[in-house]
Amino acid sequence: MGKRILVLGGNGILGRRISRAIATMPSAECVIGGRGRRHAGGYEITNTTALTVNIQDPASLRQALGGVFAVVNAVGTDQAHDYTVAETCTGLGIH
Repeated sequence: MGKRILVLGGNGILGRRISRAIATMPSAECVIGGRGRRHAGGYEITNTTALTVNIQDPASLRQALGGVFAVVNAVGTDQAHDYTVAETCTGLGIH
């Protein structure tokens, strides 16, 4: 098992592409985070796990970040001016 990388917005078009790429890395464990609990198998992505996370809920976000080495934020562009994810990750020492 490699370093856990959380892909927020992993159920979207961009997030799925990123998740597929991470899932091929032997040194990484891809975790797909989204608003709804869609399992990665539905997108034919192997070597992934899925979880529900609401990035606008600090408790939900902190829980999803447990044990994570790095985060890729692929959440829609309507969230572009919200720095909650970046600030929370910085505070926890997550890349």
